[in-house]
Amino acid sequence: MHSFIHSKNAICFSIAFIIFFALLILLKLNIIYSLDAFVYNHISSIICIPVTAFFLFITTLGGEYVLIAVTAIMLAFFRKNRFSILISLNLLITFLLNVSLKLIISRPRPPIENMIRQVDGYSFPSGHSMCSMVFFGTICYLICLYAKPSKLKSFLIILISTLIILIGFSRIYLGAHYFSDVLAGFSLGIAILSIFSYLYKQKHYNFDNINLKKH
Repeated sequence: MHSFIHSKNAICFSIAFIIFFALLILLKLNIIYSLDAFVYNHISSIICIPVTAFFLFITTLGGEYVLIAVTAIMLAFFRKNRFSILISLNLLITFLLNVSLKLIISRPRPPIENMIRQVDGYSFPSGHSMCSMVFFGTICYLICLYAKPSKLKSFLIILISTLIILIGFSRIYLGAHYFSDVLAGFSLGIAILSIFSYLYKQKHYNFDNINLKKH
């Protein structure tokens, strides 16, 4: 614990957790809704059929069924190492934490008239945003560590990072979450990634470098 406190991971964790905690306080004080309304009003101005179709597809990529399916594929493809096990464990912990926080905080979803796709349950923090940040963020982290430098490596990192942001954006666009829900989900996801990356480095797993040019 002492070494974690003095690591860069601790700084990242602290910033992410402070953002989440600040959003939670603003929520409990009922002064976050003006910011949420401001963001949604600007995003809703671009609503149209083609854009909606795009974000319905994007939001599906951050859904539980897709994440579970991708994890299953990785379990089969990387069956000789711990990549998929680590990602699966991260996703499970994140999912359980998200469900618990939603039940404790119990923030209602945005008004149903704003929803392009109707969803149930509580709203804060966004599960899609939180799970996507951890799931795809873990993949991105492992690519950074083990993939040999190449244009494909850079492309994949940019692509995955963009996907994470778009998934969060899609939840606001579709009216399933408030902006603060998404930001809180991203913040907690980053906090979890900070702990994971620190613990991972301490274990000194010896995976062979992946040459992306051969895949």
